[in-house]
Amino acid sequence: MSKDSLMGKSDIQDIKLQVNEPKDPFEVKHGYNYDYVFVFKVHDETEELTQIQKDLSMRTVLQRLANAGLETKMYYSTSRDLVFCKIRASLERLCKEADRIDLKLEFDADELKRVAEAGYPDRGIAPIRIKDDPTLTHRKAFDNIFAKYDMEPRLQPVYKKYGHKKIPFRGVDRIKLILSIVGSSTTDGGCHLNVTTLTIKKCLVTAYALHDEEEQASLTKKWINWASLPWQQPYTEIKDYYGEKVGLYFVWLGHYTTWLIGPSVVGIAMLVNIVMEHTPDARLISVFGLFMALWGTVYLESWKRRNSVIKLEWGMDGFEEEEGDRAEFDGVEVESPVDGRPMRYFSAKKKTSRVCASLVFIFVLILMVLAAVAAIFVFRYFARPGKALESFVTISGVNLSVPIGATLNAVQIQVMNGIYGTIAVRLNNFGIVLLLP
Repeated sequence: MSKDSLMGKSDIQDIKLQVNEPKDPFEVKHGYNYDYVFVFKVHDETEELTQIQKDLSMRTVLQRLANAGLETKMYYSTSRDLVFCKIRASLERLCKEADRIDLKLEFDADELKRVAEAGYPDRGIAPIRIKDDPTLTHRKAFDNIFAKYDMEPRLQPVYKKYGHKKIPFRGVDRIKLILSIVGSSTTDGGCHLNVTTLTIKKCLVTAYALHDEEEQASLTKKWINWASLPWQQPYTEIKDYYGEKVGLYFVWLGHYTTWLIGPSVVGIAMLVNIVMEHTPDARLISVFGLFMALWGTVYLESWKRRNSVIKLEWGMDGFEEEEGDRAEFDGVEVESPVDGRPMRYFSAKKKTSRVCASLVFIFVLILMVLAAVAAIFVFRYFARPGKALESFVTISGVNLSVPIGATLNAVQIQVMNGIYGTIAVRLNNFGIVLLLP
């Protein structure tokens, strides 16, 4: 599709700065606006396109978005070589999708308690009354309760509400639901599009979620300040804005940073000991090594406990089971022997050959690291006073074998890290397979 033909379309507008622009009626009604963006490239008429780029053209993608009940708004980039397509879904559409995929949402503790104590006499459900006892636990009986979303009217007040419009979905939930609509089959009311595949196949330049300015400003105010200590980060707010994966990372980072205070204090004492003895091989080095071994074990166990608590508080139990196939997974579509539904399958024989090839390659890389480290030790041995390489590493009477060896070790770590980083991605993509149970 050419630039000229695109410029003639009424639904594609130039970006204009408008002062005191009235709020979108959609935003006034629902309390949120566009949540996601597709970026398309404007192809010249003479440009050669692949078959998939022709099959999934911008027009086709937009039509599928519209058919799935998603609303879009499009803009040119300032250079007019890109088209930005903002995407949103109405609250009704989000509720429908959340019900279809059984999205796990948190209940409002107070509302859930009220409903439980009232019971449902017409359904034969007696009232449930649980007394909170702070001597047993600081957690209340109805805190951190999660369940699959259901559109049944009697359940709507029970779900925890967010934003000034008090809707049951956070911004990150809306993004999940939009991506679910985009990725689900047309028979389920979706678009049957895989965003990652579209990007890999260059049907899209990129795709990304949009920030909510009010939520972002509120989080930034609580989070980004010099007075905030590692264990005082607003983890719940981070989770509600960026999602559970990012939130869990910062919980770990705060936990790890907090636990590093102990080794840092002991490390200062060790530094004093080294300075006093005028040698890096101070007598307390072995004690410090023992301390770090014990610290590592205790830290790991404490993180396991912290991780379990977060898993409970954030409703992340069974999270792995909800993960779908990666777009890079190259399997064939077959009928499931369990329920007959279409599923992707990868040959067990091919999987075994790929795993074996990967293991051999990894073994070779390990040998390379061992060889590099051994070479450094050999160098340091022959560079000692009285050895063959002493004259090459001695400057003004000072033997520099130790700092040179340390520098070489640091260099080999960085070099191997770069090699490993590149190869790890390729091996990961090479080994993305699924097998039938």
